[in-house]
Amino acid sequence: MIDNKMKKLILVMFLSFSLTSTFSQKFFNLNDTAFQIGEIYRADIIWDLSGRPQIHEQSYGIMDSIVDFLKKNKNISVEFDVFSFLKSNTSFANTFTIKRAEDLIDWCVYKGIDSNRLTYKAYTNIEPIIVDEETNKIYPFLKLGQVLDDKYINSLDSIEKRKCANKLNRRTEIKITKTWL
Repeated sequence: MIDNKMKKLILVMFLSFSLTSTFSQKFFNLNDTAFQIGEIYRADIIWDLSGRPQIHEQSYGIMDSIVDFLKKNKNISVEFDVFSFLKSNTSFANTFTIKRAEDLIDWCVYKGIDSNRLTYKAYTNIEPIIVDEETNKIYPFLKLGQVLDDKYINSLDSIEKRKCANKLNRRTEIKITKTWL
């Protein structure tokens, strides 16, 4: 059973906008000006809760912040990497993940970002999260260095913990793919 403190942490992570580098766990904001190709930032995008591959209204602010960031940093191109872990047939899961990724691009283009600066990759049921120090601090029931694969997730002792681990695997990452002056 997850205590109230853990529930609050899960809720904060679920609803918060945090772009965190998976390399150095640094936070950046719209004032940052120095970026390196290959840097990866995690965006906590909430997807439609009815199972449709579209952005949930609770993430509109996050998406607008990403657009603002791209407008202020016109010298970078990004790739949206969307990871879905779905318990359905592969064809459906792949199509679903691609539609999520396309929805991110469509949002940015609709808001004024040049589509030539945006690409995506969709990953279905591959590349599970490896628990790092930051994740372990927030979710101490996840072992540091552990790969959150199906075998490990299914070994967790509660439904809440399994849902949390699955949520961590369903993620959106923003990768800097090009910078120019």
